[in-house]
Amino acid sequence: MFKIFCSILCLSTSLLTLASSAWAAEPDTTTKTPIKHLVVIYQENVAFDHYFGTYPVAANPAGEPAFTASPQTPHANTLLSAHLLETNPNTNAENGKNAALPFRLDRTQASTADQNHLYTAEQMAYHDGHADLFPRYTGRGTSGGTGAFATRGQVMGYFDGNTVTALWNYAQRFAMSDAAYTDTYGPSTPRRSGGRIWPDQWHENYCHHPKTFHQRRCLSLYRRWSGRLDHDQ
Repeated sequence: MFKIFCSILCLSTSLLTLASSAWAAEPDTTTKTPIKHLVVIYQENVAFDHYFGTYPVAANPAGEPAFTASPQTPHANTLLSAHLLETNPNTNAENGKNAALPFRLDRTQASTADQNHLYTAEQMAYHDGHADLFPRYTGRGTSGGTGAFATRGQVMGYFDGNTVTALWNYAQRFAMSDAAYTDTYGPSTPRRSGGRIWPDQWHENYCHHPKTFHQRRCLSLYRRWSGRLDHDQ
C-alpha cells in the first residue's frame, strides 16, 4: 500500500544540543526519564513513503551526495521492505495512462506537484481497501516533466537519502514513526490535532457523511500545540 499519511520524526532534546545563542540555559531539574523535551517534525500533506520509501537504502548515483546508513539501523516498514516497488496494485489498468509503479525522484525533480489529499479523492483511491487507484484520483503531474513525473502517476514517486538527506539523518539518530496509520481521510489537519496539547480551544471543523461523502460543518475540540513544526511539500 502506498501510505498517504504524513511522516513523523520525534527528536529528544536530551540528545540534541541546542544553540546557546537561541536558548537560555535551563535549571538542572529532575525528570522521570532523561527526556526533557519532545520535538516533532510533521510533514504537511506528504506521504511517509514519499520521503522514506526505501529507507535506509539510497541509490547513491554518481554526482549526488551519498547516504550510507548505520549497520545498526532498525528494520523500517517501507515500500522496499514490503516488496511493493516492483509489484504494486497501482498498476491497475483503471488508472489508464497514469498507472505506475513506485519510482525514484532525483534531485532535479525536487519541486513536485501538490497531490490531491481531499477526503473524497482519498476514499476513491483506496477503492474499498484495494488501495490501487491513487494515480487516478489523487495524482497530479508536473508540466514539462518526463515519464510518470509528468502524469498523475507522480503520486507514486519517492525520494531517498540522496535528496532528503537531512530527514534521513534525523531518522538515523532519533525515532521515526514508520507504522502509524489512521482511517481518517483528508489532509493533515486531523492528524496534526493529536499533537496540540495547550490550551484547550474549540475550533470549527468539517466532517463528512461516511456514505455520501458530503461535507458539513461541525465543532471539534482541538488542543493547540504551540511547538508544531510543519513542512509543506
